[in-house]
Amino acid sequence: MSAKKNNIRFISGQWKGRTISFPSVDGLRPGTGLMRETLLNWLRFDLDGALILDAFAGSGILGLDALSEGAGHVDAIDISPLAVQSIENTTRHLPQCALSVYQGSFPSKIPKVIQEKKYDYIFLDPPYDSSLLKESLDFLKDGAMLFSYTKIFIHYPSHPFDLDDCWETIKSSQRGHSGFSIISLKDFNG
Repeated sequence: MSAKKNNIRFISGQWKGRTISFPSVDGLRPGTGLMRETLLNWLRFDLDGALILDAFAGSGILGLDALSEGAGHVDAIDISPLAVQSIENTTRHLPQCALSVYQGSFPSKIPKVIQEKKYDYIFLDPPYDSSLLKESLDFLKDGAMLFSYTKIFIHYPSHPFDLDDCWETIKSSQRGHSGFSIISLKDFNG
């Protein structure tokens, strides 16, 4: 039996209006149009040529939206083989799609090729019912995968999310049942 397919549409950029499909997978919750639009409004003018890590890729839409807006390359990680296969299929149908997808689990089982890179932006949109956001930020604190200017997008349930003192909130928004922020390390030592 094959997994049920879902669809989501690009909201802007070179692929605006195109639709991608993704499977129904436990914990896969693609970003809402409002959240994605806010993220793109925050980053749109800084994405040109950027290297991005989409650490909980799911449908792949966050990284693909960034590419549609001019990002240089996206590395995407997801734990689900179905999600990874779906993203691979999607990239074959998008012209000039510079996205590499890997099966893995952030931050515990990160493919070596990703561990050896530094990113301009990192997207963290893990399942709400997990401790993965806190674990990911704890992992990233040492700066090994960051430049001094790296910005991290976090998406979390609407209840307050407490950041460690080492993080600085640059932008933040609350919509419905979720919140999202752009953060960076205050004192970078990487």
